[in-house]
Amino acid sequence: ALEDATVLHSRCLSYGEGITYWPVVGVLKQLLGDEPRERLVELGTDEHAAETILGVLGEAEAVGSTDEIAWAVRKLLEAAAAERPLVVVVDDVHWGEPALLDLIEHIADLSRDAAILLLCMARPEFLDRRPAWAGGKLNATTVLLEPLAAPETDRLIDNLLAGAGMDKELRARIDAAAEGNPLFLEEMVALLGESPAGKVVVPPTIQALLAARLDQLEAAERGVLECGSVEGRVFHLGAVHALAPNEQQLPSRMAALVRKELVRPDRALIAGQDAFRFRHLLIRDAAYDALRRQSVPSCTRASPDGWRSRAAT
Repeated sequence: ALEDATVLHSRCLSYGEGITYWPVVGVLKQLLGDEPRERLVELGTDEHAAETILGVLGEAEAVGSTDEIAWAVRKLLEAAAAERPLVVVVDDVHWGEPALLDLIEHIADLSRDAAILLLCMARPEFLDRRPAWAGGKLNATTVLLEPLAAPETDRLIDNLLAGAGMDKELRARIDAAAEGNPLFLEEMVALLGESPAGKVVVPPTIQALLAARLDQLEAAERGVLECGSVEGRVFHLGAVHALAPNEQQLPSRMAALVRKELVRPDRALIAGQDAFRFRHLLIRDAAYDALRRQSVPSCTRASPDGWRSRAAT
């Protein structure tokens, strides 16, 4: 059971200097406490490994190589797991630098007999960088997190409200706007006190988050997504082609956007056409807002509706 395990949590940062091992430092501080040297001795850590660990923490001058750091961290986690099972949670792994990802792989590959669970959370496009993480590794699995179901959404809202009441109609509007996304729910509930009574507002934090995610796309993929947003939440490939006639790799662009969980295939309303649905309405809105702000739009000024009559003939 989880209550019998030691749970360590850290996350990768998207920017900053010297952040390669930031998640590792967070895990080590939680594991070793305020007296890391004494705790390392208690765990029976190898002397060289202990000095390497202290170097990562800034408690010693010596800082090992990437291989030495990976080895030392693995040995420490194995020693701690011998006392009590470990759950190591690393969030936002898509921001992780290569040395950190190699360290995680090192532990996953060589600590199979230890009571260690590595829980790494990342955006779907992370698998473009590390395709082997999608499957094929022993003792490893990939889980795609789907939106929360209605009962789960209600429980989360209740927990966020911490006993405070909420009008049923307002709760329903928040539920509809968030579409089962836990982060969106949390931010929307947090903003209630600053919003006009009864109004559900998309927090600036969510707008910035979605804009940043779209900025991470390749320019061609972002352009296709923006053209799709012109038609609406559900859009057809024909509409995108009408707005971006010079795009020669439309099918592969769409496949990449599906893989990155920004859109999903949907039922076409026009015979012989492929249709797609934005994974979340707020993603569509972010793409459309980005298009409107462009001085040189990624789409032509042609209406996306003209292709419909051509497709029907």
